[in-house]
Amino acid sequence: MTMNTLKITLYLTACTFVFAVMSCTTEDLDPTLAQNKDVEGSITSVADLEGIMLGAYDAITGSNYYGRDFIIHNEVRTDNTFANGTSGRFQTPASFSYIAINGIGVWVPAYVAIARANIVIGTDISALTGDQAFAKHLQGEAYCL
Repeated sequence: MTMNTLKITLYLTACTFVFAVMSCTTEDLDPTLAQNKDVEGSITSVADLEGIMLGAYDAITGSNYYGRDFIIHNEVRTDNTFANGTSGRFQTPASFSYIAINGIGVWVPAYVAIARANIVIGTDISALTGDQAFAKHLQGEAYCL
């Protein structure tokens, strides 16, 4: 081995050892509820309300809903297009073979968006800090959604 190869090998071994020792602790294995927030008391400003409304829009713009599937599910059930099975996608709606476990895929993002919109609708905007007119606008968007 040359001296440079030996140095590189030693350096990589030392880095691997340091990363292996520092990467995991037992604290990483304990589940936490850091992302779960109680609705009561967590919405204190109009910006919080806007964040929830943006989350509702995010739920329906993904490919599982308005981004693709909602539109395609309707199209493959008409004469406009078809799913012949070569891609392995959209065969269930094309063949009208829905059962309890495969017929809810399109509805999950819709129910998530509705739940988020209901949080916005149920919020007392008079207790929020920020632009009250914009808060009313956000509640109007939630009603529309």
